[in-house]
Amino acid sequence: MFYPWLVRVSLAIFLSTAFMVGVSGETKINLTPESKIWIDGNSTVHPYTLTSTSFEVSCLLKGKTSLKATNVASFTLTLPVKSLHSKDADLDKNAYGALKATEFPTIQFSLSRVEIIQPLQEDTVMLQVHGLLTIAGVTKPITVSAKGKVQEETGRFQGSETLLMTDFGITPPELFWGAIKVDNKIVVNFDLRFEIDHTKKGDPS
Repeated sequence: MFYPWLVRVSLAIFLSTAFMVGVSGETKINLTPESKIWIDGNSTVHPYTLTSTSFEVSCLLKGKTSLKATNVASFTLTLPVKSLHSKDADLDKNAYGALKATEFPTIQFSLSRVEIIQPLQEDTVMLQVHGLLTIAGVTKPITVSAKGKVQEETGRFQGSETLLMTDFGITPPELFWGAIKVDNKIVVNFDLRFEIDHTKKGDPS
């Protein structure tokens, strides 16, 4: 039972955060420890949840960026497959196997473009994030909707997206000769928080 598409969504969202802050030159965006991505799914036995708080974002802004002039040079979100955990070790093991974690140890999202679909209202914005999501070695284009709350140098993006395992060439697992079947549909949820990194190159702190 794997359900890491989460990544896709998670990644997409972050890149949007960079757009919310007016900056110039190359600016680094950091995720805060509260950020997380989790997947909800179901089976013929019980529902399950896989959660990750250990993923990375690489975001480079070029020129001057603002909410109305999104200008991201690059944005990539990388999530280690084995950072996804539930309360069941056997479930985790099955998920890693389905995701081919040994051959493809990470899930990755690369940004293509971002659209503002609703103007800011009381520091809130609605976005559509477009990019490429790679899971288990299969890359697909994806569009994710996100709601963000942005302040001067911090932001929080939240949302969820329904996905199908088979979209990435993954067959929903069956255990005990088909007695237990995992639903093809999963829901990827994300709560991403960021802050501007003011650390200067060469600064030991």
